[in-house]
Amino acid sequence: MCVVYTSRVGYRGPGGLDITVKSATVAGRILAPEWAMVGGVKGWGGYAKLSVEEYTRQFYDLLRSRFRQDSQAFLSLLNHEQLVTLCYCRPDVFCHRHLVVDILGKIAQARGLPFIRGGELAVR
Repeated sequence: MCVVYTSRVGYRGPGGLDITVKSATVAGRILAPEWAMVGGVKGWGGYAKLSVEEYTRQFYDLLRSRFRQDSQAFLSLLNHEQLVTLCYCRPDVFCHRHLVVDILGKIAQARGLPFIRGGELAVR
């Protein structure tokens, strides 16, 4: 059974996976957004502004496309006992790590895999 939590980069407990466009390693890159999406939702100069709703739509589309290209990468994440999706965002703001948990939950449900949403963990 996979229990999926969220936390901030800096979490040092078991199962941490950086899923940021800035610093994700190979396994986490499949769940990372694109720079234009991050810059757009955060209102950074030089990026087209995105509402939370538009970001969410684009992010879901991106991950659906990645799933079609490499479903095994997603399924292998669901084989962990504990997975903690990590990003730089504060816990009290909109963040793609929560969308990732939703997506992984939907994949698990569609494949008949046991899945628990574990909530937010404090950085240790």
